[in-house]
Amino acid sequence: EKRTVLIPGDGERVLLHKRPEKGLLAGLFEFPSLAGRPSEKEMIAFLRSLGLHPVRFTDAGEARHVFSHIEWHMKGYRIMLEPLDMKVAPEGYVFATPKEALEVYAIPSAFSYYAEAAMNVSGFQ
Repeated sequence: EKRTVLIPGDGERVLLHKRPEKGLLAGLFEFPSLAGRPSEKEMIAFLRSLGLHPVRFTDAGEARHVFSHIEWHMKGYRIMLEPLDMKVAPEGYVFATPKEALEVYAIPSAFSYYAEAAMNVSGFQ
């Protein structure tokens, strides 16, 4: 399956989404992701549906993760958000520093490549 992973933030904190309590990676935190390879316009629409205002997209690379029954081919983007967006996270989401994202929130290994990319705050500069 193709997935597009979004790493929205402001260079100090990133947005994480808590997965549903049932199903694949149940109850863990992830970077927001979309099925397939949506256009930038579609990614902007998704973020705006959360009340966020993306300013700039930068490439965060490609990664692959193999589960026992499925394989994800992921493409990631760091997304600079408007500073005012960082006041209150949308429902079901949290803002976390990259260190918190790695140490406090249970991010599945499927997203480890992007957790490391989130640590590179210069990607937002």
